Formats: sequence, C-alpha cells, structure tokens
Amino acid sequence: MNRFELTALYHRQDLNRKCIELLNQEWPRSDGSREHSQQKSCRLSPPMSFLFIEKETDRLIGHARICLLPNRPTSCWIESVIIEQNCRGMGLGKLLMSSLEDVAKEFGFNEAYLCTDDQVAFYERCGYKKCDPILHSTTATSVFPVSRLKVR
Repeated sequence: MNRFELTALYHRQDLNRKCIELLNQEWPRSDGSREHSQQKSCRLSPPMSFLFIEKETDRLIGHARICLLPNRPTSCWIESVIIEQNCRGMGLGKLLMSSLEDVAKEFGFNEAYLCTDDQVAFYERCGYKKCDPILHSTTATSVFPVSRLKVR
C-alpha cells in the first residue's frame, strides 16, 4: 500500500498555510502574494495545485501545480514542484512526479512541459527531455530561455 497520496489543494485547504511555508522555503514571496497565487490554483481543474501527503501522519511532504498551455489543449505545464528538504533523496520527488503525470493523463493531457535550470538531471531521470521553447500563459515572458523538458 502506498504511504503517500497526491490530492488537490481544493480538498485539503487546511494545509494551505503549511503549503505556503513549503513553497517559500524554495521561492520566497510575501504571504499575500503567495496566498493570492494559491487561491487561483485552489480548484478542481487546471490550473490547480496538488499536495503530496504522507497518509499515516497527514504530513505535507510536497507540492506541484498543473497549468494549461495556450494553443496546446492536450499539453500541460508543470510548475512549483517541491519536496520538503528533509525528505529529499528518498525517491519521493520521482513518486510525486509519477503521481502528477497520472493525474494529468486523467485530465486528457498527453504531454507535460516544465522549466528548470538547476534540476535538469532530476527531471531527465523522471523521463523528461529538453525541447524547444514554448509559450506559457501565466508568466510575464512568453518564451523560456533555459532548459525546457517534456515527457515522452
């Protein structure tokens, strides 16, 4: 039996504060800005945030978000992927990504894209490949100049 579950933030809004703290460990932002961002992705369809939870302890272990891509109805954008610092190196990031990809397939996506400059090796181990830049609607810039990876 799997010790971990991936669930929509929508279903576990009681963990929103812990989620904000987890995200701010890696990408610091003001609480107001982070809360606004979380509100926009506290939904049951993309763009939406997911929480990776240890079932037995109900502990928040990780987070990831699935977003839509303009003009690519069968593709999604994955962002804000994080595993709690003291839980890294145990295969949980790979498990989170695999679970997230299963959910993406349930939404009808057959391709997933993301952007990273410091975690390329991790995403390559998860099956992602470098690709040409794509448009992404939730950022100020439309083309990403750093490593883009997609799942095959």
